[in-house]
Amino acid sequence: MRFSLRGYLEQKWRDRTDPVVTFPELVDLESVARERGWAYQEVLPASIQVCPGARALSEDFLQWAENGRHMLDVHRDAWRGSIHSKNWAAYLHSVRRYPMDKVFHCRIPNATITTADGAVLTEQGELAKEANLVGSSLRKSRYSRPRSKVKEGRFVSLMTVWGAKNMGHFFFDAMLRVTLFDRLDEFRFLVPTVLQPWHQGLFEVAGIKPDQLVPAEDAFTCVEELVACHIATEGSMPRAELLRRFRDLALKNAVPTPPARRNRRIFIDRSAAKRRKTANQKELEPVLAERGFEIVQWEQLSMVEQVRLAAETEIMAGPHGTSLLNSIYSPPGAKLLEIINPYWWDAATLRQCVLMGHEFWYCLGENVSRDHDTAIDPRKLARVLDTMLEAPVTDPLFAELRKAG
Repeated sequence: MRFSLRGYLEQKWRDRTDPVVTFPELVDLESVARERGWAYQEVLPASIQVCPGARALSEDFLQWAENGRHMLDVHRDAWRGSIHSKNWAAYLHSVRRYPMDKVFHCRIPNATITTADGAVLTEQGELAKEANLVGSSLRKSRYSRPRSKVKEGRFVSLMTVWGAKNMGHFFFDAMLRVTLFDRLDEFRFLVPTVLQPWHQGLFEVAGIKPDQLVPAEDAFTCVEELVACHIATEGSMPRAELLRRFRDLALKNAVPTPPARRNRRIFIDRSAAKRRKTANQKELEPVLAERGFEIVQWEQLSMVEQVRLAAETEIMAGPHGTSLLNSIYSPPGAKLLEIINPYWWDAATLRQCVLMGHEFWYCLGENVSRDHDTAIDPRKLARVLDTMLEAPVTDPLFAELRKAG
């Protein structure tokens, strides 16, 4: 996302003519629950999470050493300030330690959930900050609409910002809420109005039945009781324990018997995506075939089939994107290679990979389009794969050192 003067001015005008509603905030649900008699349960205590850095070829490290300032400046988040692109680069090259909030759930009677953000409001019109990772963007014109009938039952909200269209945000910031409970059959689930195939697939591998799903209404939905869940400190920063819980849940439902093999090597084909494709994939296929890789298009498989394939995979490679999310179902110790476009990448894949006990590698490609399609030299791909596979190869930098004397 880049800064747009037109978009900025339109936003300022909208804020003036139809402002976002400001709600009084509840910042400590534990205290509020105690005062109001709401059921509250802590699932995990606060902790410090450790995220090791990535592995890479020396040529990519040297590219950072020689062109790092430029690479930080062209990163997609640079418009927000240099600290944001520096943060992502730090994930690649260092061990990060960051605080994680306690994980808990709290029953809130007569709650309202906003459709755009998943923000939670009490019946007194207060914003329960800990019940969602972002606030409310609900505007006055929409909040003033007549209330619809309250949905009966005990609900868990699977609503979050960008969760209707982005699988990564939906999984990390909403779907992991289901891991806080031993049983899911006693709940109804508030879900996006229009479901994508991957929504339905995630519900299936989690064990959620279609009759438990309740589509959100246009602006907000009122429910009889909401079991609000606090699962992380920030968006897209999951706790390792919850990732492992979801993996175990999905494997139990999709792979009831241990996989017959665990040595598959797969390369993720994003050619069906609208953007962020591998531009020269055909050139790479001989390199991949020589090393035993299968070309996989997740869209051609059901979610159950995806989980089963990932559970059999020891090495997964592909371009940056949600398509690498399925590595959470791979056995601990699997290896993952992310081909990074210098203009469009982040550390979400690295985080979830290393938190699952995998070995994460990255390889810098080249941006070749406005849609951030990426090309990579087949010889470079061969070098990084051979290094990952511990083939009898050595770093070409040593040859250059010997020549230099």
